[in-house]
Formats: sequence, C-alpha cells, structure tokens
Amino acid sequence: MRQRITLLAPFVLIPLAAIVFRQTAQRMGPAIGTLAGFLFYQLFGCILFPCAMLGGRNVLQLFQTRQPFFQRRNTMLVIMLALTVAGAIPLFLGYVRVQTAAVFLIGIPLTVFNGVCEELLWRGVFVRMFPKRYLLSVLYPALLFPCWHLAPQCIDPELTLRQALPLVAMAFPLGLVYGHVAYRTQSIRWISVAHGISGILAFGIPLSTSLAAVVGIR
Repeated sequence: MRQRITLLAPFVLIPLAAIVFRQTAQRMGPAIGTLAGFLFYQLFGCILFPCAMLGGRNVLQLFQTRQPFFQRRNTMLVIMLALTVAGAIPLFLGYVRVQTAAVFLIGIPLTVFNGVCEELLWRGVFVRMFPKRYLLSVLYPALLFPCWHLAPQCIDPELTLRQALPLVAMAFPLGLVYGHVAYRTQSIRWISVAHGISGILAFGIPLSTSLAAVVGIR
C-alpha cells in the first residue's frame, strides 16, 4: 500500500502545489505566492510525506552512507555530481551581473533547504521504497521531477508551455543523475550537497528574489 501511495503521490502533489502558487499569487502578489507555494511543497510534500511513508528514523538514515563516497569505485558517481554543479556556473555568471549580493546571500539558506527537501521526496522516498527496482526508484521519479517545475510557473498566467519547457527539460537529467547516485549509494547525503551548491550558484531563484521583494531588499 505504501508503495502504491508513493507512486501516486506526485500526481496529487503537483496539481495541489500549482493551485497554491496560482491562488496565493492572485490574492497576495507573485512574491508571496512563490514563497507560499514553496512552503506548501516543502512542508507537506517534502517533509511530512516522507516522514509518513518512511518514519522519522528512516528519513534521517537517508543522510547516512554505508561506505565512504570519495573512493575509486565511485569515481564515475563523483564526476556525475561534479558535472551537475558545473552546469550551474553559467547561471551564476548570468545572475551575478543583474542581482545584488544581498539577494545572493538570502538565497543561500533558502536554496539549501529546498535542495535537501527535494532530495528527500524525489530520491530518498523512492530509493527506500524500491531499493532493487531501478525503473521505479530512479527513472520514474526522474520523469515526474521535471513536471513539478511547472507548478511554480503557474503564477504567471501569460507564460506559455513552450516558454516553460526549457526549465522542465533541464530538470530531467539532473533528476536522473541524482537518482542514479542515490540508488547506487542508498543515501541522499551527497546529492543533497550537490543540489544545494547548484541552487546557490543559481542565486536561489525564484526563492531569493521573492523573499527580497517581500522584505524590500535590493
């Protein structure tokens, strides 16, 4: 039963999150709508749901590693994660020209927290629920993870699907790499680190810009 719920959960979470993003943005503006949508997603989808499915102790165990990660046998896994971080460098070079240091700094805790939360849901739960079934623990969430990225974009009613697709397409290889590493190590420790660093390099957009707009930071 828990496996079935895990497989169906994204089809409930993604539309609900989209509704929260859209409704709060219409009532309180896009900045608060963005923060409210992510808070709903992180709290209910990425924290409470994994705890309900796995239990608090098992959730904490997802951050443990059975063997040291940085060893010769894991060379390819290390390279794969390094490439995901390197891929965020062009984003950093682009944002650093138009965003302030204050936006960058407030984005650090936000994006690290979001990265850890996402790995709990999209990799941790699936790897633990299907530890020996690669299709369900890696490929299945890797296909749905990009779909989640459509939800925050529901804030902009004029945004077309064609405009939203680039971000969705970028999320698929990232989810595939993170999932593969989690499957091989049965841990989300290092993919959470890589996800957090990538988010920092991307200035925590749109979380940091939304918070900056709410508190008046420029």
